[in-house]
Amino acid sequence: MNESRSYQRLLPAWVASSVGLLLLVMSFSALAVEVRVRAGFEAGETTWVGQQVGIYVDIMTNGVRFSGQRIRLPEVPGALILEDAVTTVRLNEEIDGEPWQILRYSYPMFVQREGRIDIESIVAEFNVYESYTGEPVAFDKASTAMTLQVKNPPGVTDARMLVTTADFSVSVTITPESDSLIVGDALTQTVTRRASDVSGMAFAPIPVADVPGIAVYPKSPDVDDSHNRGVLTGTRVDSVTYVLEQTGEFEIPEVQLYSWDPRSEQLSTETIPALSLTVDANPLLQSEQEAAAAPPQDDQASSKQLIALAFAAIALVVFAVVIGPKYRRWLARRRAEKQDSEPVRFKNLLRASSKNNPSQAYNEYYRWLAVAGDQQTMICGDKTVIDELIRLQHALIQKESNWRGRAFAAAVRKARQMKSNERSQSESNRLLPTLNPL
Repeated sequence: MNESRSYQRLLPAWVASSVGLLLLVMSFSALAVEVRVRAGFEAGETTWVGQQVGIYVDIMTNGVRFSGQRIRLPEVPGALILEDAVTTVRLNEEIDGEPWQILRYSYPMFVQREGRIDIESIVAEFNVYESYTGEPVAFDKASTAMTLQVKNPPGVTDARMLVTTADFSVSVTITPESDSLIVGDALTQTVTRRASDVSGMAFAPIPVADVPGIAVYPKSPDVDDSHNRGVLTGTRVDSVTYVLEQTGEFEIPEVQLYSWDPRSEQLSTETIPALSLTVDANPLLQSEQEAAAAPPQDDQASSKQLIALAFAAIALVVFAVVIGPKYRRWLARRRAEKQDSEPVRFKNLLRASSKNNPSQAYNEYYRWLAVAGDQQTMICGDKTVIDELIRLQHALIQKESNWRGRAFAAAVRKARQMKSNERSQSESNRLLPTLNPL
């Protein structure tokens, strides 16, 4: 009887000890869950300008499974990461004799300049389950920073017309096809560039020639990226319309395009051929000019009233046939020239940026750049403009809705103003007399 009572007294203490031991074991098991985040490059020994480089982010744990993953990629000056082209794969790895689960995110990245490319730490937010029935544990981890050295292919002095790929094609069409050209005709040149392992955003715009006697009207480019079984194919279509305004011999110069094969390390050249144009007079316009210049014929009518009516009829015909169409053409040409002038295109760029529309701002930027003239070199080389253009490309590719165009517009406006000031200073120095004339 006494032994039974002693067992009853010891039972609560034993239960409490068991519960405490169980809680201690659970706490140790919770502390045993470990996580890591690492990042690296999927690249060869040498990385070239314009080449696609794989960048991967590994989320690692010795727990049971992941949930709620979110990767925050940093902005990379001099490179473009296509976040919407990410691929995911599950891996397993043994670390210190213990099995770890790995969730790998792979992104295509395009390097756009030579030298050192710095990539800051990549942050990953995720949950890890210790067991299949337990509650998840939230983590926020960052990888170490990385650097990448990029080389420019030998023999390339202007990398803007360069793409790095093993598969590059160019097609050029001229419409309409005609060997007989007269004043007033219009020709449209369409250049289609296509390359594998290259985003369409990586293609530079085709330079637009300024030929006196020919009006040039570039169209907004058509940029497209397609993915087929993990292979990226980028396409860009540039179109420009040439309106022939004068008679004579004209030539639109050729454009050299370069492609670098990183496998064979061979440089290839594709040529957009020059256009040699012979423009003859327009018979309709010539007859109108002759009719306008010819003096009215005297029909020797005996009546002054008939002569007056004849003059009135001739004047009406001249106005209807010659002056009216020419005035309408002149007015339409003036409107077109004004619409495609550099100040108007720049205003359109600022308006598109103020609307925070990445696609419209990107197209208006290249429409304005086509008529920027000698401002192109400074603007394309301005670091602030390059950085803002990369951010714009990110927003366009990733279809971000929170892009704001104020910084982009300010950078382009500042570069344009600097070039204008430089040109004004140069003209002022040229006009100033010498301080000590002989």
